[in-house]
Amino acid sequence: MAFSSDHIVTLKGGVTMPLAIIQRLIDLEDRGCTFRLEAEGRFRVTPPSALTPDDAAFLSAHRDDARRAIQYCEQMAATPQ
Repeated sequence: MAFSSDHIVTLKGGVTMPLAIIQRLIDLEDRGCTFRLEAEGRFRVTPPSALTPDDAAFLSAHRDDARRAIQYCEQMAATPQ
């Protein structure tokens, strides 16, 4: 099934997120990247050398949604199941 680039998904807890953000972050994880939230709403991707110019441009253009996705994952990991 093909999705449009503006497809929105609803995650556990009612959080909505663009599918493109989720897909890109999963792709980066598959390539060995990890994510960490930092002060002032920033986040860090390590290793930075794993980011292509397209990845960097995408994350820059979707910074707020990427930060929200990383924050959501951290909150879910800290929540007992």
